[in-house]
Amino acid sequence: MRLVLAILLGLSAAVCFAFRNPVAGAIAAAMATVVVIWVVLGRKQPVLKVTRTEITLAIADAEGRETSVAKVQEITPVGKPLVDIRDRSLFTKGRVDDIEVLPGVVAERMALGKYNIAKVVFEPPLEAGKTTTRRVTYKIYDGFIEDDVSLMFVGDYPTDRLSLRVDFPAARRPRRIRAFVREGKKPDRPADATLSPDGGHATWTVADVKVGVQYHFEWTW
Repeated sequence: MRLVLAILLGLSAAVCFAFRNPVAGAIAAAMATVVVIWVVLGRKQPVLKVTRTEITLAIADAEGRETSVAKVQEITPVGKPLVDIRDRSLFTKGRVDDIEVLPGVVAERMALGKYNIAKVVFEPPLEAGKTTTRRVTYKIYDGFIEDDVSLMFVGDYPTDRLSLRVDFPAARRPRRIRAFVREGKKPDRPADATLSPDGGHATWTVADVKVGVQYHFEWTW
């Protein structure tokens, strides 16, 4: 919309100059310039490149009341040192707690809509252009106690490869699994997730994770 406005203002300026109305043309041209600057500054530039994200959920009990989550990432700050990062947990039902990070410290926890977010501060900041392996662990309590359950990962940074693994308890295996990708208003896109022959774990690998796209994984006990 901003870009369209800039084009319209530019055309208006051209018309004004063509009809020998330099004052109106100069005003329209100046407004078009302001809008173009607005567009450029409004574009969010990536501050972080993620080479890989590996997420493992280990469900400890047959009731689904306690689940350990471990996330390992290879990250590279872009353009300038990385002072902090906001970690958005997997979206599930239940309560997220017991968060630990390495490197960095959890400086703040917040709820944003349906998400739990931890602000992680790096001291010293992570060096620009240098790849760092980081680890985040936390617990989900009472997240998978219903018969039909789901989780969702949202791309916050460009990511080359996402690997998701769910380890199911020996006393309870899923009867079916399903994975799909949701991007804006487009129809959901089915994805290939694999359940091991013994039903003990499921895996799903995604290449080229897009910012803002939702990656859903569901199963039925």
